[in-house]
Amino acid sequence: MIDTRFRISVFLVGLCILVTQNVAVLAEVESADEATVEIDPAGIENAAREVLSDHCFRCHGSEKTSGKLDLRSIESMLAGGLRGPAIVPGNASESLLVEFVRPGAKPHMPPGKQQLEDQQIEALAAWVDQLSPELIAQSTKEVEETPHETSSSSPAMIPEGIDPTLAIDFMVAKRWQERNVEPSSPTDDATFARRLYLDLTGRIPTLEQLNKFLADTNSDKRDRLIDQLLESELHARHLADIFDVVLLGRGDDGKLNERTQHGWREYLESSFASNRPWNQMAREMVLARATDSTDVRAGWFLYERKNDFQAIAESVSPSFFGLRIECAQCHDHPLAAEIEQRHYWGLVAFFNRGKNDGSKNGPRVVESAIGGFNKYTDLGGNAHDALLTYFASATIREEIPGEETEVKDDDSNYFNGQGGAPVGEPRVPRFSRRQQFADEVLSDHPLLARSFVNRAWALMLGRGIVHPVDQMDSMHAASHPELLEWLSNDFRNNDYDIRRLLRSLARTRAYQLESASIGEGQLPEDFAHALHKPLIAESYLNSILVALDQNESDNSEIMTLFRSEFPDVFPEEPTATLSQALLLTNSPKFFALFDAERPGIMTRLRETKDVEQQVRHAFMAIFGRQPDDDEFEQAVGYLKARQSAPEALGQMVWAMIASSEFRVNH
Repeated sequence: MIDTRFRISVFLVGLCILVTQNVAVLAEVESADEATVEIDPAGIENAAREVLSDHCFRCHGSEKTSGKLDLRSIESMLAGGLRGPAIVPGNASESLLVEFVRPGAKPHMPPGKQQLEDQQIEALAAWVDQLSPELIAQSTKEVEETPHETSSSSPAMIPEGIDPTLAIDFMVAKRWQERNVEPSSPTDDATFARRLYLDLTGRIPTLEQLNKFLADTNSDKRDRLIDQLLESELHARHLADIFDVVLLGRGDDGKLNERTQHGWREYLESSFASNRPWNQMAREMVLARATDSTDVRAGWFLYERKNDFQAIAESVSPSFFGLRIECAQCHDHPLAAEIEQRHYWGLVAFFNRGKNDGSKNGPRVVESAIGGFNKYTDLGGNAHDALLTYFASATIREEIPGEETEVKDDDSNYFNGQGGAPVGEPRVPRFSRRQQFADEVLSDHPLLARSFVNRAWALMLGRGIVHPVDQMDSMHAASHPELLEWLSNDFRNNDYDIRRLLRSLARTRAYQLESASIGEGQLPEDFAHALHKPLIAESYLNSILVALDQNESDNSEIMTLFRSEFPDVFPEEPTATLSQALLLTNSPKFFALFDAERPGIMTRLRETKDVEQQVRHAFMAIFGRQPDDDEFEQAVGYLKARQSAPEALGQMVWAMIASSEFRVNH
């Protein structure tokens, strides 16, 4: 069953076309967003934490606790300072934290002439008002536990060696029972097929593929479709689309061309096509060198950042460990105390002996055997050596030369022959910091498996067990901590097998539920109904081309536009923007897709004289379903009023393509 919030909106756009296209799409975008808003306690807390971090922690944080008040945790706020507790849970009007930041308060915070904006004050008030004993207990537990520690009950909760799908179903159902949540019904075959094609191949099924699946009467047809899509070329390309952005960020045409020219894109596609273990891929990217066991094309991960070692560190941490560490550049992380300033600069140090080199064999990141001994300064003005260390890892010992010691680089610092690089490749230091990072930090780091499992879960089920996926710190609670730990161990014990993990997720009951929720009280992190997943740029345009039965290679210019306007991959919160609406309503290149003379669906609709058949064919090709009675009546009436003119057919198809139902995987 399709969520009725989508179905109702399908033809609202089309009926408003002749009034004004811009207003129609904007209204439809906004109504879809409003319809899918769900109260998220974590979102309220994040907004409040941002205010505290920006305006309060300097005087009430790690470096200083004025009035003996520490605002970094709920526990310390309840303990309070010289004036008593800072918060009264559930009662913002009685909480000093909120009272003192309002205009005219005495004393007034922040001190001096600073004044918080009204929305910042309301963010603090909303957070205090929604505090409950359950949220306080959860927050306190998460602060006490580092991201790689788990409940001691997890081994007994889920036996080792069972099928991951069963483990997931068991633990998700356990939460439903504990929270008295009723899950939605299983989704129908047509919706399942559309969802799976989008998640595993980055496009909707063709009408032929959908009809073939619907006609299959075998009881295991869903499992067989999962296996079929996981083995497809489209699957490898789709994962490459996603992880190109995760690892390197959105690039303009120039950057994308460079990535293709120097083998990065081919590396990603071939790795996912061959089901290369994730830990091997991560190792190849951070080593960035040619060996018998590594693919040098992976080195573009470092090379594209052009010797910007801080940018490298700020990408390595969230990409492979699910931790954003840029907030620890100048001080220990203000929200997640376990992430320290030494971790930030230690990660920088692992890579700061590298240097881009355009050799005859292609782009390489050479590594020096000397140098890179930097210092950093904390907020107290104290200088510290940037040692080779990272979160949840031991510090690697390296002799630091004295300030007066002159260190010379010579051949003795590098391997010569055995143990070194292949002929024609840059020489390798006997003590390689990147090698140390790969061997001692990356290898079997608990967060390497944990962060990938969490990202895969978000890909398939709409949000991570920890949300957002790149903030797996103590301030962001796991909705199913025991399950996340079990899946991480299972992923690690099965050689970081990406395909096996995605197969297990696709087979779960939670993945195959309807998107319409049942009853009240469901939270997104319950996974009691399928969450709405806005399509990434590539999936949206590729699905449009499939629906219109047009050639993807002929639309590179439109893909550039879509990547620019729909840049998000794994967004913390999905957003619809004015510029997106303008692209869908005012772009001549986009409108050209709906020209009645173009081959594909537009030609077939024009040649079909029966209006009812035109409507039914369009719905099946675009939505993978038949219209309901109301949609059918509106669409047929719209076309008949215009005598099925080619322009009217194009407007109808455009309205469907621009609708929430098409733009979202549900």
